[in-house]
Amino acid sequence: MRNEPSSNVLDLGNRRIDLDTGDVTPGCRLRPMELRMLRYLLDHRGSFVGQAELLEQVWGYSKEARSRTVYATVYRLRQVIEDDPSSPRHLESVAGQGFRFTLPAPPSCPRIRAPLDAFVGRGAQLAQLDGTDARLITIFGPGGAGKTRLVQEFADRAISRYPGGQWFVDLSRCRTVSETSDAVASALQTALKRPEAQLGQAIDLLGRVLVVLDGAESVEEELGPALLGWLHDAPRASFVATSRRRIRVRGEFSLHLGPLSPPPGPATLEERRSSCS
Repeated sequence: MRNEPSSNVLDLGNRRIDLDTGDVTPGCRLRPMELRMLRYLLDHRGSFVGQAELLEQVWGYSKEARSRTVYATVYRLRQVIEDDPSSPRHLESVAGQGFRFTLPAPPSCPRIRAPLDAFVGRGAQLAQLDGTDARLITIFGPGGAGKTRLVQEFADRAISRYPGGQWFVDLSRCRTVSETSDAVASALQTALKRPEAQLGQAIDLLGRVLVVLDGAESVEEELGPALLGWLHDAPRASFVATSRRRIRVRGEFSLHLGPLSPPPGPATLEERRSSCS
């Protein structure tokens, strides 16, 4: 069983650090003194902290102590948390002032917007989508039934549920799981060496997000196992797939969408005469 994610997490965009355990996503763990130093710098983020203060407050050394321990720990931390350790964005150092930890400004989150045309005839189905807490929804039905338009409307109205953002992925040209993973990674603007293996963790870094997989019938047989993996690795993410058939995986909420009934046409002359008699 997967452990519940800690609420005491430092999100650096490309990495997430559990400040209770030192676990780094993806893929490693901070040493105890690295974690203690990081916490201290976070408590004083935005301000420079001198070497002597760090030795005293983090390591418990005397004020007169001299050691290269701080520099060695900074070096190791940068290898873990920085994209380019030689040009750090988070853990800075300035001669004569000390070390400073800064957080990047949060980027504006992408969202899916509904078209400007009127949304009619699907109020009941929209209410069903709004009312479910399932993390995987499949909207299935024949081509031209309005599946994509419905999911656009749902996403536009549900933006507050997904502070990490919303992404729309067109799967119509995908035929394999590898192509599907590449398409999702491209939509997320995430460069991954092994998308099939790393995509779930990359999605998890984004937090509470919505990923719409449009045209999933092209890969439906292989998509199910991949989705189960993403749901496991990214426990705060939700997915909506549009397809001509259900995906049929555990936990799926499926909504069938048939063609809209045509609006009533104008009454004939005979019908108008009958209504007046």
